[in-house]
Amino acid sequence: MGLINESFADQPVSVYQWRSFDDLTAIMQSGDNCRRVFAYSFMTFALEKVQNELELLSKQCSADDWIIAGGPHPTADPEGCLKLGFHRVFVGEAERTLVQFIQDILDGALPEHQDIVIDTEKNPINLDDYPPFDYKTAFWVPIELSRGCTNGCTFCQAYTIHGRKLRFRSLEGLRRPFEAMSKKNRKKLFFITSNILSYAPDGHETRLQSLIELGEMAGSFGLTDLHLGSFPSEVRPEYLDEQALSIFSKYCSNRNIVVGAQTGSERLLESLRRGHTVDEVKRAAILARVHRFRPFIDIIFGLPGETLADREETFSFINWLLKHTGARIHLHYFLSLPGTALWGHEASKIDVASRNRIDHLLRHGRAYGDIWFQEKCSRSILAWRDQKLISV
Repeated sequence: MGLINESFADQPVSVYQWRSFDDLTAIMQSGDNCRRVFAYSFMTFALEKVQNELELLSKQCSADDWIIAGGPHPTADPEGCLKLGFHRVFVGEAERTLVQFIQDILDGALPEHQDIVIDTEKNPINLDDYPPFDYKTAFWVPIELSRGCTNGCTFCQAYTIHGRKLRFRSLEGLRRPFEAMSKKNRKKLFFITSNILSYAPDGHETRLQSLIELGEMAGSFGLTDLHLGSFPSEVRPEYLDEQALSIFSKYCSNRNIVVGAQTGSERLLESLRRGHTVDEVKRAAILARVHRFRPFIDIIFGLPGETLADREETFSFINWLLKHTGARIHLHYFLSLPGTALWGHEASKIDVASRNRIDHLLRHGRAYGDIWFQEKCSRSILAWRDQKLISV
């Protein structure tokens, strides 16, 4: 939204957002004699909802309208999205290609519908060159601080979309969004990054110094409700140390630290390419507690190849965390996502005894999460593949 409003500020382009199909219908009825572009960005678990909405939308569109898609799922399965009814699918980074697409519409230079668009520039975009949110409408979202991930976990799309080399929005690149937030008396500040403790816009040796400078800069603009190390800027366990926690203590409002563990099985950690051990998670959780942060630990059940023995190790790990650190456990169920190394792999079925133990954790507030909803999503995704809604 911010990119389009900035790029076409002097041209007849208006941007609207919708949260329901009724909103969308109202927007469609509000303007005459205009060419419309309906843009979707979505993840795989939303596929059926998107399909249903596309069927309704296509009945109301004119021949001059465009329905386009981008984001995690369209990047992984562009052909499938074209079959769903999208006219154009943007793969991967779309800042440059989307602006060109809209400019072509204004110039009347577009070819026929049905196309897959990939940015062919050799250099990936510089995040500093693009607004993190829409300055015009003050539609606040967490600031995207980095792209890519160095680890390459087998269940994750982050590195398959943006690569294994980290790119950062620089401290100088944060100045303008901070100014915009300050002018609107905005206090809360969140970031999106795969690991906040990897933030090193000027090189690895400046990693923690960069966080200090970020905290100082945020404070100078009155952004005093700063959140680092919590969702959506979690930490990897092997990065968490005394100095990092001291920085969080000094600058941050959040009193929880979210740590990705995923499993208590060393065997599964290795097969997932997590790059850390169970003991490193325990050490990180203890450190967080010592510094008066409550550790929130991500755990995934149903991982492909997960055995009863693996599950027992995970429960033992959870019990240790609860006893020694007072952690809260964020429970997930494995989702097989297109574009990942584990795409097409079925989740392991969770036995009745384990399900009861999970429900006990949830009932007593020791854990939280939509694990059983995700279980349904997991089955649906593979069913969509079998039904050819997903083409890869």
